[in-house]
Amino acid sequence: KRSTDVVDKHGYGVAVDPTVMDDNEAFALIQALLLSAPIPGGRDEINDDGLGLDEEEEMEEQEFLDGIEPSAYKQWDADEQGLDFNIHAIMNLHKSWKNTVKEMVMTNAPLRNLMHRLPMIQNCVWDVILNTSKCYQSDDVWAERLNAELIYVQPMISKEDIHIRAADHMKQSSSQLNRDEAITDVEDILLQIMKGNAGVVIQALNSYGGGSSAALPATMTALLCNLLVESGKIELSQLSFDIETELFLSASSAILS
Repeated sequence: KRSTDVVDKHGYGVAVDPTVMDDNEAFALIQALLLSAPIPGGRDEINDDGLGLDEEEEMEEQEFLDGIEPSAYKQWDADEQGLDFNIHAIMNLHKSWKNTVKEMVMTNAPLRNLMHRLPMIQNCVWDVILNTSKCYQSDDVWAERLNAELIYVQPMISKEDIHIRAADHMKQSSSQLNRDEAITDVEDILLQIMKGNAGVVIQALNSYGGGSSAALPATMTALLCNLLVESGKIELSQLSFDIETELFLSASSAILS
């Protein structure tokens, strides 16, 4: 009864429910808002754009939101592309995008009607983007909370300070789960790694099987140590013994046995 006659792209008259048309418009808007997000990491240039496009050039020709280029997320990787990284420019885009999202959620009638019928869109999409700190659930792990904060709240945070936010989320998550200890041993190892302590990686692997007589974990520990030494993360000159050689000898012995 609510259907209206419209003409499709082939020139045929078809009956369409206005609600369905509004929903199509709302979902198209959600797609545009998400694909335009100038957030760290962005999306894959070919297979993860949501449109099935095969060439980057085709995708970049289409601007989903006025004033925000689809490739804006690449500014986070300006250093890797040989360009000057401008935190103020990318944060202005990030702020503009969030303001656009907020405006659409508050004023776009088809989108609001769709959210009224599907409230999970509000909880699972808009609350995460606009009210990140208030959308955490009691069963959210610390990594999920940290990831949401780094993407939608503080994308400008330096990598040297990420361990501070990670520790805070670990403690909050532990409190929600009523654990006896605020930070577990494994979480503490992860924090040490975030702080740049490469040695704790070898220590952890050694504790979790790398120091046993099993060939696979011993070999993995030795190879990882070699990579850390080659990359300069572990300086043998600062140690009292040659840990790299010791681990290779242990791995060789484990393989022979």
